[in-house]
Amino acid sequence: MKRRSLPVSALSRVISLVQAVAAPVRLHRPSLASAGGPVCYKEPSMSPSALPRGDGFDDRGEPLIELVDEQGRALGQMPKLAAHEPPGQLHRAVSIFLVDSRGRLLLQRRASSKYHSGGLWSNTCCSHPAPGEDPADASARRVHEELGIDPVELTEAGTTVYHVTDPVSGLVEREWNHLFVGYALHTPDPDPLEVEDWASVPLDELVGMGPDRAFTAWFPTVLDAVLPSLGDLSAQCQRR
Repeated sequence: MKRRSLPVSALSRVISLVQAVAAPVRLHRPSLASAGGPVCYKEPSMSPSALPRGDGFDDRGEPLIELVDEQGRALGQMPKLAAHEPPGQLHRAVSIFLVDSRGRLLLQRRASSKYHSGGLWSNTCCSHPAPGEDPADASARRVHEELGIDPVELTEAGTTVYHVTDPVSGLVEREWNHLFVGYALHTPDPDPLEVEDWASVPLDELVGMGPDRAFTAWFPTVLDAVLPSLGDLSAQCQRR
């Protein structure tokens, strides 16, 4: 897939817009050091065939996601689309931010055929663990499925909880989101059903990118939550 350049405007305006309508966000940000060191995933931890039927899908083949309480404890499961219909159900999610060897952040543009937020730019990968699936395993699996690469030194960078609405579809994101950072050391080979485009962007150029609404509703929130860890990772690249 040929990489295209991104439009330029003010990301700060997008951040202000989303934060103005979002519910209060709770953050937990362990440092990379306090997280116990990086966890390396040289191969995807789980493939679609490794998810048994009935452990990830309902009887109609709809993917299931894990509902959680206000402390992030599992409550049950629900079909993914139903959990996103208004008013939205609080559920477990993952957001992955990978940088290349030059410290540039890998962004993806979601496929236009997606059930919501299609054609919008976002972080490297956003997804949901199957019920009972470890968030780190789900993160490695979905990066491989969507972008055709395996994340290296994937490390949890805290959690964030938010409540935002996609202005086009009206679907609601009420997520207990596990944040992960790591390295993307190979050229992406995206699944076109998942990813329409990708770009590698220096962190200091993120401010000033994209016209309003060019990014997913949740991207400014998760970016703000992960920036401290992401900045540390980018600085490590520059020292290597």
